[in-house]
Amino acid sequence: MEPTPHKPESFRSSKAFITFTVAYAVFTDSFLYGAIVPMAPFALQRQGFEDGEVQKLITLMLAPWGWLSDRYPQRRVPFLFGLIVLLVATAVLWFAPFVLQRAILGLEISGRGLQGFASAIVWTTALAVLVDTVGQEELGEYAGYIGLALNLGNVAGPVLGGVDHEYGGVHGVFGLCMAVIGVDVVLRLIMKERQRKPFAVTMPNPSPDSGSESNKEATIELASPPTFSTSSALETSSLVRHSVSKRTRIPVIFRLLGSARFCVSLWGVFVLAVVFTVFDTVLPITVERILGWDATGAGLIFLPFSLPSLFGMLIGRRTDRRGGRWVVFASFLVACPCLIALRFVREKSAADIALLVVLLLLIGTCVTVILEPLFSEVGRRSKELQEMDARAGHDVRHGYHAQAYAHFNMAWSLGNTVGPIMAGYINDAAGWGGVTLALGILCGFSAVPLVLFCDGWLLSQWCLRRQGRQSE
Repeated sequence: MEPTPHKPESFRSSKAFITFTVAYAVFTDSFLYGAIVPMAPFALQRQGFEDGEVQKLITLMLAPWGWLSDRYPQRRVPFLFGLIVLLVATAVLWFAPFVLQRAILGLEISGRGLQGFASAIVWTTALAVLVDTVGQEELGEYAGYIGLALNLGNVAGPVLGGVDHEYGGVHGVFGLCMAVIGVDVVLRLIMKERQRKPFAVTMPNPSPDSGSESNKEATIELASPPTFSTSSALETSSLVRHSVSKRTRIPVIFRLLGSARFCVSLWGVFVLAVVFTVFDTVLPITVERILGWDATGAGLIFLPFSLPSLFGMLIGRRTDRRGGRWVVFASFLVACPCLIALRFVREKSAADIALLVVLLLLIGTCVTVILEPLFSEVGRRSKELQEMDARAGHDVRHGYHAQAYAHFNMAWSLGNTVGPIMAGYINDAAGWGGVTLALGILCGFSAVPLVLFCDGWLLSQWCLRRQGRQSE
């Protein structure tokens, strides 16, 4: 039988188009979330809720987004099903203000909950598709496009949502959201997903008349026999083939969580999500109360916080080459006093407005610098664990990246859940100053474990150099 000629890659399954589609899916997710944030307090106030109740209601509306994302981190949930859920969620939020007041809160929470379910589908499926398409070698570079899409959504969502609400009302905001979803539908229908490639495991296969060092090393790893002979080599070869076919004794989901380095990177992701959602929850209320700004101002104030994120891809390329330990450490340290200093914004004056804009710009820069290295760190550590398990003879053919980024999504979702709740109750008890103080302390504390574990244990190189000097 003659070999089938190689067909050229079609546009629908090309690396560039799949990457664009995945990035746009992430953009849609973040855009829809951010577009509703600036108008939420004003919509609730028009329905007759007291000012003191608005903060608690927004907290309840934002929390299901994160909680439901944590419930369904499964890769095989199809992209199109996520779009259906997203359409339903957007429609529920759109028409909620036009029903009886007593039913508004339930519909708002249901709509946000459905958005959280759709968010889980976007993140787990999109990141898995990206890994299958570009491969592990290029993941760091292409992850920058995902970060860029996320940040573009964070920039465009609050700004356009606030401006559109000011001039077009509720229908203007949700009409824009439906248009963004419509483009996403077209892209996902056009995209042709590639077949997943199993992880290739190559183990040394010792021959009867060869006793090389590599064969001895494999024998020691798997069986550790006292001597190496022809018969033991044959037994080892059989053992290698048998062990590769076995499943890993520890499930991958727990294998990843057993790594301190992996868990510390998830902690950093959690802290970032808390910072994002606290600003989403408290900032619109604060600028309305202190500065007297409307929905347009509440949307535009997110601009200095989000603009630095447009350069996230460049930061990701840099950290792929040189590592992200020290930039992450420095960014958390700088963010700590900047967050605490937000408490000094107390009145509607040019000085306080300028201080708010500068601090938000600095905090947004720190958040951008932190996000890209942590995104890559999750993938790098999962790949290292996969290779370690492969050398130990475990079955790693299906790869670890999808489950690693499911953990990423769970950490982000947990932050999305904790952030609004924390912001709501601290703001109620201690005000804006208490919220910013709590965020500053959280970021300052997080700098310590991240500098110790990001890119590997900090003292490992020092220990290796010391062992080398002792052996000499």
